[in-house]
Amino acid sequence: DAGAWDFDKYAVASYGHNVSPKVKQADITQMTYQDMPYADVWTFGFPCQDLSVAGKQAGLFEGKRSGLFFEVMRLLDETIENDIDSLPSIIMAENVKGLKPYLGVLEEEYKKRGYKMYLTLYNSKYWGVPQNRERYFVVGVHESIDKEFIFPEQQESYVPRLSTILESEVDEKYYISDEKASKVIEQANQKIGLKQTHGVIVKGDIMTRNNPQRQHGFSRETCFTLRTAVQHGCIDNDLRVRKLTPTEYKRLQGFPETFELVVSDSQAYKQFGNAVTVNVSRAIAERIKMFLLSL
Repeated sequence: DAGAWDFDKYAVASYGHNVSPKVKQADITQMTYQDMPYADVWTFGFPCQDLSVAGKQAGLFEGKRSGLFFEVMRLLDETIENDIDSLPSIIMAENVKGLKPYLGVLEEEYKKRGYKMYLTLYNSKYWGVPQNRERYFVVGVHESIDKEFIFPEQQESYVPRLSTILESEVDEKYYISDEKASKVIEQANQKIGLKQTHGVIVKGDIMTRNNPQRQHGFSRETCFTLRTAVQHGCIDNDLRVRKLTPTEYKRLQGFPETFELVVSDSQAYKQFGNAVTVNVSRAIAERIKMFLLSL
């Protein structure tokens, strides 16, 4: 990669160790076009808290964090004005399903900078991980390229079971007390069939909404969307309740086993909760590469 930037020093540490040493810690509001080396593609995300169901849903204009989208537009403007030959051929944003009301805004902003917008909504559970995670991917192809961009097709015939990502041996620190465990089970039973319930595994068994009476309690075929805080748990083969581990979070996001954790558990949960599912991003990256090579 030509470069990568994040204001979070822990995210920078993980990226630098596992992906590329070219990553830098930076505040995008302080960056200029001179900080941007030439690259064929700019990819970016902007904090989703202002848009997501879990957040305050302040909106793209009102939200101070999601408004960072316009900082990327500013960097494009500066590049157009000062070094147009360094303008990327493709730009791509990723964000939560709550972005939908603002897609028209993104399309207009893309158009102002000379990019034609293409978008799709993917769910990670159809890309080889047992996590129900819907995300928009919004690609902009520069108007100088006279070719339509086509996203890779999402397969919906197979969804892996949550049990496939669980660790066989788990440190005692991830288990919770019996008192808290009884509350977790009670709350989970109350939420069966509700949209925001969290997955629970019982003796490796799998139960769907259509079969709520299966013996030994209940579980979900897929995990609901990972968040940055540890809110997901499971019941193991000894009927003890525990949190999902950072490694299990890693697997739910499609990260390879070789990806090393170099930060605290709390930071790891945050990073994997914020991450783009690797299987999805890889498929799109490969499609973009083939698109550019075909020009």
